[in-house]
Amino acid sequence: MNLIDTYVSEVGRHLPQKSRADIEAEMRSVLEDMLDERSKKAGKPADDEMVFDLLKEYGAPEKVAASYLPERHLIGPQLFPLFMLVVKIVFSVLGIMALIGFGIAVATTGVTSQAFLELLGKSILQAAGGAIQVFGNIVLVFAILQRVLPASELKDEESREWEPRSLLKITPPDRVGIPGPVFEILLNFAAILVFNFYPQLFNFGYSANSLWFIASSEITKHQIGSAPLLS
Repeated sequence: MNLIDTYVSEVGRHLPQKSRADIEAEMRSVLEDMLDERSKKAGKPADDEMVFDLLKEYGAPEKVAASYLPERHLIGPQLFPLFMLVVKIVFSVLGIMALIGFGIAVATTGVTSQAFLELLGKSILQAAGGAIQVFGNIVLVFAILQRVLPASELKDEESREWEPRSLLKITPPDRVGIPGPVFEILLNFAAILVFNFYPQLFNFGYSANSLWFIASSEITKHQIGSAPLLS
């Protein structure tokens, strides 16, 4: 991957997924045209130094990405990458645990096809409602951070002079991954958050003998209605 591709990918990392591909294609075309013009003026093929100078004039990836975003934003470009990372991790945990809970509820009840469909429908609605609630809370937290963090904290990286040679240290996007220990820490944190604040997301009901039961994430069951508690 050449420096221009790496630079464009770095800019794209700070952009919303919806518009990322179009902006990256546009930016790559502009940079290649500018480099071609410089090469013709210099009367020699473009080299790394020429690319470094071009990218330095174009600006740091974070600043360039910010220019493509609306000025009035709920979550700024400095926090947006972290916001997306947290959303992906939390939703992954929610999805996995919802599937596990649903599987346990089905395996331990032997429900009929009709009861299974009812259970599936209720589980989907419950998971969707929980996901919306979790997403809203994450947005709220990051929106608050965006407004209460000192400007110096958010703009610390922007205030430093950007050096294009730092692109040489970046791993190409198709090989980028979260280091194992960091991923485990974030995953554990997300699981603790979900289980402590949203335990109701992993309750799945089923019916038997005209009574409703709840199989919780703690693998315990209790009968609600007129019947006594089952352990």
